Amino acid sequence: MTASGHIVNLALFDSIDEYCDLLRSGTAISKEAVPETSPVISFCENAFAQFFENEIGVEIAGFGDEEKKRCVRMRKKRKADFSRQARSVMSLYERFCDIFEDVLGAGYGGQSAVLEDFHRLYVLRLISRIGDLASIRGDDALRVRAEDAATGFESAVDEYEWEESDG
Repeated sequence: MTASGHIVNLALFDSIDEYCDLLRSGTAISKEAVPETSPVISFCENAFAQFFENEIGVEIAGFGDEEKKRCVRMRKKRKADFSRQARSVMSLYERFCDIFEDVLGAGYGGQSAVLEDFHRLYVLRLISRIGDLASIRGDDALRVRAEDAATGFESAVDEYEWEESDG
């Protein structure tokens, strides 16, 4: 656990709030990509880093193939060491590694559906799974903060005009 007592720092969710404002203003996505400096990318990077450090006890070095393989091995080899909720965050990290570069680099150029999936299937699930993990650990402050962030994020994603996100 961190000094704050949470698996993921509550202040990290401020990045999600900031990103919701960017989505609503239409400035979150540029040229069919999420900028590397985006608050949502910062949230994902830091949430995974804090989760792995505080819950799993390992440091992650990024979102590449090697990191993914390391996570898969650890999740399978040490399955009994981790709760179902922790394993679900680990699985999401593995999938996140697969799409990370495409989300940043517009690797799918012109396919707003890919970016919509990133928001709905990855980011929203990450927020929700952090809340689930907080719930089983009795961390009500983190659970409530994650639930609030998920509600706001889902609303902002629903309002965003995905087919018109040319940047």
